[in-house]
Amino acid sequence: MSFAINSGLIETNRCISLSKTFTQHKRQHLATIRPEELPDFLNVLHNYKALGRVKTLILWQLLTMTRPSEAAGGKMGGD
Repeated sequence: MSFAINSGLIETNRCISLSKTFTQHKRQHLATIRPEELPDFLNVLHNYKALGRVKTLILWQLLTMTRPSEAAGGKMGGD
């Protein structure tokens, strides 16, 4: 809209304060595992057989400190 005003395509931007009309979305962080809980979590994860690639992804995230959104978009070798 600023480009349109500066280019003379429009005279005013009626949407300039539109964002103030809506309530702000409250950000909520994802749950984490406390360091003292990690050994038990890894033991349960190791013994759980049904996870397949999800288990590999969780372990990879723990080793690389990759964010969930980045990990989910990654590709495994050989696919």
